[in-house]
Amino acid sequence: MRHVASYGLLVALISMVCPGPALDVTAQDPQVSPGESVRGYVDNDGAEQIWEFQPQRDQTLTVLVNAFSDGLDPAVAVWDEDDNLIAENDDRIPGLDRDASASDIAFEGGTTYRIAVSGKGRGNYRLWLSPAYSQVWEAAEFEHDSRRWTTPYARQQRGQLVLNPDRLIGRTFVVQPEGSVPLTDAYIQAEFEWLTRTEGAALGLVIRAQQDEAATPAAYYFAITPDGAWSASYQQADTSEILIEPDTEGTLASDRITLGVRATGTTLTFYANGQEVGEHEDTRLERGTWGLYLESGGGDGSTVAVDNVLLTVPATDLDLEPPLTLDSWRSAQPAEIADELASNDLIPAGGQRTLLILETSYQIGSQEQRTYPQGEATLRPTDMVISIDAAIADGDNLACGIALRYVDDANQTIAYMDLDGGMGLLEVSDGMIRRHTYDFISESAAPLADSMIRLLVIARQDRVLMYVNGEYFTTHHAPPRQGQIGVALINYSTLSSRCVYENLWVWQW
Repeated sequence: MRHVASYGLLVALISMVCPGPALDVTAQDPQVSPGESVRGYVDNDGAEQIWEFQPQRDQTLTVLVNAFSDGLDPAVAVWDEDDNLIAENDDRIPGLDRDASASDIAFEGGTTYRIAVSGKGRGNYRLWLSPAYSQVWEAAEFEHDSRRWTTPYARQQRGQLVLNPDRLIGRTFVVQPEGSVPLTDAYIQAEFEWLTRTEGAALGLVIRAQQDEAATPAAYYFAITPDGAWSASYQQADTSEILIEPDTEGTLASDRITLGVRATGTTLTFYANGQEVGEHEDTRLERGTWGLYLESGGGDGSTVAVDNVLLTVPATDLDLEPPLTLDSWRSAQPAEIADELASNDLIPAGGQRTLLILETSYQIGSQEQRTYPQGEATLRPTDMVISIDAAIADGDNLACGIALRYVDDANQTIAYMDLDGGMGLLEVSDGMIRRHTYDFISESAAPLADSMIRLLVIARQDRVLMYVNGEYFTTHHAPPRQGQIGVALINYSTLSSRCVYENLWVWQW
């Protein structure tokens, strides 16, 4: 097994678990506007794809480019009609993030701008003109395995998420992706289409939602009816307070509409089709999750299709400088290792061990990838240190490792070692491999007894760092999700194989 072959089979194995059609990225129209997203493809280093933007009025916007494949590290530049470069890529986390942005550009109405997307490598991307924030936290287009969005009232269908409250006529509900973490400042946007509609129906967004069991959790709601009347409200339990009185002029009446909500401190700003429509100050909810909203109305109820959900947050300022080696890596005491990590500012001081499994083993069938959750189902950390000793017991083409932030097989982070002396860090989101780094374990990295390999992973905010036998391997940028801890097996062989694990522990602060 070698890197290229292993990676290719890994893609195939993940695809068997998480099937999905390829993107159609042919641009039919080079125009882009706020409130819409466009798709493109960069096919070689240095190649550019050009888009045009013609604002009707003065606007301050952020240009966002989100890569949908591991093979592309995009860049973006903006030029005015006199060929003056007015903005270019903010590489917030050089070498880590696979998105690009040019922030807070003051576009002048009546001017034609060129937006050039290029990058290293090749792959699909999506481009937005966003009124808020430069860091993409979530970008869902429902082309692949989006089961973490699926509920009894939401299903993935033909590249969209279809909301249908079957048997809930006159009721309301909220759809939130599993694993979402509470946020303070954020911007959420989604494209909606009425498939069927009835009197009393409304669709929209929720932000700063509280994590309770209610069908409509406590949150701020931005809703619009089929006739274009929109409103903003605060809801909790069975009570609702109007924040902005309904606009009943009907200028937003349409089969399709893009809605957005920005939360900045105590300020809530509401957008329709990329244009600001209202603003309100409210201090009751400081943070929370987010989601999609539907009130089904009367009669046979209403059905709505949702696409191109975007969630952005302020750029993080976390600056981690990992040492090349850890002196304490052989220690049997998690606290000793945590102290060294804290002394290097990789994690906060203090904390405690929240999971310890001394020994376990799993067998896996041929050409299969499986993650087996460990510990209580309620243990779903986002920030942690996790360590495990792994070895291959049986098999001729096998990788053994740990999984963290595990929502399901289509959404997880995997750190692994393999039979060829290789190591890898893998990010899987909605059934797609977003990032995969692979190399061979250094010969100077002496293994533990019985040829055990010690994998140590630090997950903190949107950074994931990996050490192998005490030596620094790599860092990924990966927006966090709430998920379980697990052991992961990836079998490339046609024969069943087995991994053994020792000293699995988790440290949280």
